[in-house]
Amino acid sequence: MKLLEARGLSVFYGDLQALFDIAVAVEPGQTVALIGANGAGKTTFLKSIAGLIASKRGSIAFEGAEIGALPAEQIARLGLTLVPEGRLLFQNLTIEENLLIGAYTGRKGYWNLGRVYELFPAMAARGREMPFVLSGGEQQMVAIGRALMANPRLLLADEISQGLAPVVVDQIYKSFPAIRAEGTSIIIVEQEVRRAAAASDYTYCLLKGRVTLEGRSKDLSFDQLSHAYFGA
Repeated sequence: MKLLEARGLSVFYGDLQALFDIAVAVEPGQTVALIGANGAGKTTFLKSIAGLIASKRGSIAFEGAEIGALPAEQIARLGLTLVPEGRLLFQNLTIEENLLIGAYTGRKGYWNLGRVYELFPAMAARGREMPFVLSGGEQQMVAIGRALMANPRLLLADEISQGLAPVVVDQIYKSFPAIRAEGTSIIIVEQEVRRAAAASDYTYCLLKGRVTLEGRSKDLSFDQLSHAYFGA
């Protein structure tokens, strides 16, 4: 059984249609890359399956159960957690308090405060500091850690490398094998084609709300990905 399967997913913002009959699947233990330029529909897709957009048609199944009509809080409790674009940390709370908020679902599992600090050692001594003193990369680590505190079965990582230095992005991507090793599948939304393909098992490319290419990442050439990305 697939961990996540979206079929015929169409999403609307009022009269504007943002996604057109999207079909995306994630197997247990898999990392899936969702690539595309700005405005391709990547974030809309993640928000749709996380329950943050109500105006949609089609089917979204998580561990075999339909979740398309469920509210975001209930979906999170089932084990599907979003690392949002822009991180969206609570600036009036400490780093540790931000991390602990992720545990509100009450899901049991491997991840707790100590293990998040093991994954991102730079955070371990800074738990009482406020997020605004951190670099963008450090804030992204907190956002990922907060999501892991919910012990998700599927982690949705939205534009996690956006605006970050390459060395910091490398550190974040190096954390993914450890996350997968504890039974969490990952969807990476990314604009950088080569990095996304290298880090994933399967790739979908979106252009103007439609899937223009999909396949095993290792089987897709850079030329194929570029053509699907730009529609040229």
